[in-house]
Amino acid sequence: MFDPDTAIYPFPPKPTPLSIDEKAYYREKIKTSAKRT
Repeated sequence: MFDPDTAIYPFPPKPTPLSIDEKAYYREKIKTSAKRT
């Protein structure tokens, strides 16, 4: 199972940790792109 919380995102890390909103955004983004493939 793909775990978006522990995944390494394919772009440079930010100096600050992801906020809850950002995590939710990336999680949804990954879910949608996963559905497309």
